[in-house]
Amino acid sequence: MLNWGGRATVDPGLFCIVECGSYDEDEELTSEMFIPFSKEVGGFTDNFVSHRKCHLAECAAIVGPVLVIPDLGGHTNCYLHIKSRDIWAKQFEAWLESPSEEDVINSSDEESDADSAFDLEQQYKEQSDSE
Repeated sequence: MLNWGGRATVDPGLFCIVECGSYDEDEELTSEMFIPFSKEVGGFTDNFVSHRKCHLAECAAIVGPVLVIPDLGGHTNCYLHIKSRDIWAKQFEAWLESPSEEDVINSSDEESDADSAFDLEQQYKEQSDSE
């Protein structure tokens, strides 16, 4: 048994030191790619993190990588967790398969698009003829 940080029941094994936090999913910065994340800290001095808070975790508890970037303009313990690529792929597939009102083309839209394409072609021909 090891005595570490006041805890006398740590069995010998492979451990890592990690910083923990919590998701702030109710914030307005939540998007399809980012989730706001606040790290646990020991304290602030002049609005800056002055004491970090770390935990001892078994390496077997790690289930995957995580990527966070600082939330510029937010508190100094705030980050944006970038969702993993496999989630991006699933979201993109769902977006492709979901119907959208913006994807529906009305006949009046087709006519106006054709007219504007014709007008551009006409202008190009007139420019070419004048040169």
